[in-house]
Amino acid sequence: MIGHLYRPILRPASFATLPSGVKWCYVEAPTMYGLYAGSDLPRSRHLFGVIATDRALTAQEADRFDLLPVTWVGAFPPPEN
Repeated sequence: MIGHLYRPILRPASFATLPSGVKWCYVEAPTMYGLYAGSDLPRSRHLFGVIATDRALTAQEADRFDLLPVTWVGAFPPPEN
């Protein structure tokens, strides 16, 4: 599921740290404390990784759950053209 991308800024994503009913998955593994060390996901440059959600979160939801939108995942930014 590659949908709407966010990075948690204060804590790892879990059922209790995201809006109720939102389906999500990691697309970049958190670097914090070696979480997901056995995962085949790429390691994120963001402490708590990057998640994809099944729907766009409202500004209030993102603010309440301390999530920042992400426009790009991967080691290098996309080319300008």
